[in-house]
Amino acid sequence: MTRRFLPLTLLVVTAVLVPALAKAPTALITVSGGELTRPLQVSDPDLLRRFNPWGGGFIDSPPARASAPSGFIEPYEVILHVKFSERDVRAKYVFYYRPGRDGQRGYIYLPRAGEKGYSTNARTMVREPGWFYASQEWESQIRPLISAAGDGPNWNLYLNGQSHSPAAVSRSKPQRTRRQEA
Repeated sequence: MTRRFLPLTLLVVTAVLVPALAKAPTALITVSGGELTRPLQVSDPDLLRRFNPWGGGFIDSPPARASAPSGFIEPYEVILHVKFSERDVRAKYVFYYRPGRDGQRGYIYLPRAGEKGYSTNARTMVREPGWFYASQEWESQIRPLISAAGDGPNWNLYLNGQSHSPAAVSRSKPQRTRRQEA
């Protein structure tokens, strides 16, 4: 008799679990710090599909470990925000981006345990921490937006109207949304 109910039980469990485990779409990419005077908020739907917490399109594939880049340029803090509902947008993944020098490849830093952003990442997608090379796609799509930020918002990108430090950005709460601490 147990064997007769097994297929039905599996069907019910699958019907309940699959929607619960579905990955929510990326709603916003916030880039702050580095040489920016105010955070960039990238909302282009095509870029949001490419760069999500689960796909990792920002890291070279397969992930290539990199040595810590030299120099004193502050990396950019990147926060991927995920939309669970119309009123529920949360920071779900945090990493740091450092463009390479003189056209060289850029770098992505994934925080280690105890560092800012690690607990947010560990609840979303576990990856090995440390320095990695940025993907060519990240470099070709996001780097120009960061470079152009000093010229004004003449691209499909939205700038927050206020100037904030990276720490203030991670604590701020956009209107009508709820975010987890990064």
